[in-house]
Amino acid sequence: MNENSLGTLGKSIDVRAMTFEAFRCALKALQEKSDAVLKDNCVIILTNFGQIICKVDEQESVGESIAKAVLQVRDSELQKIPPETPVINECKTLLLKDVVIVPFANPQARLNYGVITLFTDQIAGISIGKLTGETA
Repeated sequence: MNENSLGTLGKSIDVRAMTFEAFRCALKALQEKSDAVLKDNCVIILTNFGQIICKVDEQESVGESIAKAVLQVRDSELQKIPPETPVINECKTLLLKDVVIVPFANPQARLNYGVITLFTDQIAGISIGKLTGETA
């Protein structure tokens, strides 16, 4: 969201979004400089409902282009709202691609998405690696 955004939303810092971006950049740098061992590693986001595994490659997919366009429309609509209007749910979004969601309730019932937008208030933790064991 740009700096002209509604109320406190444009003036706030989302530490979860910043932490995700730091993990994503670190993994990308490690993959570029390291051997093949790290090539299959992903960013793993721990949520209250399961684990979200996503890739960090830079190529933009069609789904990602559509999601970015949707977020731009949302941001332009937020610009039209009077600044005195209270913000109900202030958190940023992460645009994730090549996503696998492994639900805690049933790890075998994986959900695959090309692109997903995750609200940062869902993040409980972030890691880098591969899933092992029964959920792999």
